[in-house]
Amino acid sequence: MRGATGACVAAACAAWLLGMAAGGACGAAMVDIDATDDAGDDAHTLTDDTSAPDESCGTVWYYDGDGDTVGGDSRPSVCAPSQPSGSYVPLAGDCCDTNGNVHPPNPAPLSYHSSSYNCGAGPSFDWDCNGMVEQEFPDTDPAPDCTAGVPCGFNHAGWEGGHAPECGSPGRWVQGCISVTCVEDVITRTQACR
Repeated sequence: MRGATGACVAAACAAWLLGMAAGGACGAAMVDIDATDDAGDDAHTLTDDTSAPDESCGTVWYYDGDGDTVGGDSRPSVCAPSQPSGSYVPLAGDCCDTNGNVHPPNPAPLSYHSSSYNCGAGPSFDWDCNGMVEQEFPDTDPAPDCTAGVPCGFNHAGWEGGHAPECGSPGRWVQGCISVTCVEDVITRTQACR
């Protein structure tokens, strides 16, 4: 977007609204907000117009609606040389931008949760927005086992029978063996996921 002299209009550069461009590049279609005589320029994207020196707008900034430092897709992104005022951040990928506990790991992995969240599309356990649901304690093979002897033997802790319950559901967790009788020491545990 250029003014009459061909110089970049700062306000226009800071307000170019883009779709969520793949890879965070300035490559989505521009929205004409300056209404100057630049019809030829408007036919190009931010990355393919070699005739215009003002096409390098800087960084794509994503609106962060829940304050977790990762932007979602609830509002258009903005391409600007510096961070715009308001809740715009350089990271994208938040699959539920209304819940600050739901976002991609940044930088450490997220905790597991024993309850789901709802972001308009029904309940979900995908707390880290990677498109998969990961159980904290999946199936175990072989199943936990106590063997008779002195002392009593135990191969490992895990779900009774080796089969994990669904996310948010309780199950019987074998945590050890009772030494006198050599039977499983079982507690109830709820499967947590992310």
